[in-house]
Amino acid sequence: MRRPIQVALLLMCTALLAGCWDKAELIEFGYVQAVAVDKSGKEGIELTTLFYNPSGHGESTGMAPQPKMAIPIVTEASSVYEAVQDIPLHFGRRAKWDHMRIIMISEELARSKPLGEILDFFSRNSEQRATVLLLITRGKAKEYIKTKPYIEYTIGQQLRKIEETVSQYSAKTTKLPLYELAIQMMGQTNTAMIPYAYKTDKTGDIAVAGIALFKDQVLTGSIVSPADSQPLLMLLNRYNKGIIKLSCPESKGGKGHIRESFEIISIKTKLKPKIQGDQLTIQVKSNMRGSVSELHCTTLITAEEEQKMRVRVEEEVKSEMKAMIGRLQKRRLDVVNIGNMIYRHYPRLWKKWKPTWEERFATAKFDISIDVHILNTGLNIGETFGKKEKNE
Repeated sequence: MRRPIQVALLLMCTALLAGCWDKAELIEFGYVQAVAVDKSGKEGIELTTLFYNPSGHGESTGMAPQPKMAIPIVTEASSVYEAVQDIPLHFGRRAKWDHMRIIMISEELARSKPLGEILDFFSRNSEQRATVLLLITRGKAKEYIKTKPYIEYTIGQQLRKIEETVSQYSAKTTKLPLYELAIQMMGQTNTAMIPYAYKTDKTGDIAVAGIALFKDQVLTGSIVSPADSQPLLMLLNRYNKGIIKLSCPESKGGKGHIRESFEIISIKTKLKPKIQGDQLTIQVKSNMRGSVSELHCTTLITAEEEQKMRVRVEEEVKSEMKAMIGRLQKRRLDVVNIGNMIYRHYPRLWKKWKPTWEERFATAKFDISIDVHILNTGLNIGETFGKKEKNE
């Protein structure tokens, strides 16, 4: 008797599953690829949303023009959410956020409004992926959305690929997903950093290089240059691959302006705070592996010459790190997370030091140690190209 009852209950349940009361057709949505957030008036927001156009893939037939691959929709309001709600007024579809590739914020807006206000909607939206990348732009962010991509179908995907590739292979900026920014903003030092994008003066092409630094959720000071981004990423242990330029020694031949290149293949950096009484010292230890990319004024034949090259690389990296630390201390920006380390390992001491942490960070000492391992000199032996060997 129980079995027929169980079967009947199961059939009733399957009947409920067949309902379509909450269905949504694909044609009801517009799929967002990128978003640009700019300042409008004194307190307003101008939101430019880039929608992907699936019909843009097709080839044009006859005299009919080929449809656009992406469609930008501009809305203005007092907040991001209000601007999002106005998208159907112009587009006729609801925004779908699952496939968004990048969020761009203009430098002007980032200096005048806290990041929390700008990004709150995107962090709460259940459709939005936390892996969406972020960019700060020089000038209006919406101008970047209007740019045609080189290879990718939309500029949103193009900018995402640029940010990922630059971070992976040249270390002139970092890659920053939304969830990593959230982690930074929850830290004890109230600092954060976001990759920077700008248009070149000569061609107007978009370049992603440099880093924007934030204090208390607002962009502060000048942008970290692409060259200075390298030592900063080393200190943060976020450096993947890149190149160190080494100046040739001064010589009678006038080669002092020529530079040689050393490619960093891998680098691991550890920062460890040491506390003695009221004195704070941070030990910085970096282990670096790389190879020679260009030689112009030196040779690498003997072990002694290789040792000299290691010393040159170590001194150059140490000099760049010291200069970067000096700039951060001058600006009192602990973006290298020393305060977070003390909070984790010495919570009682941090409670005492936190009110005056900016001043303490500005006077802290850094003890830097660099260890370089040269893997190879490329296909050539350790001579400059075209130079005859000494025994010939």
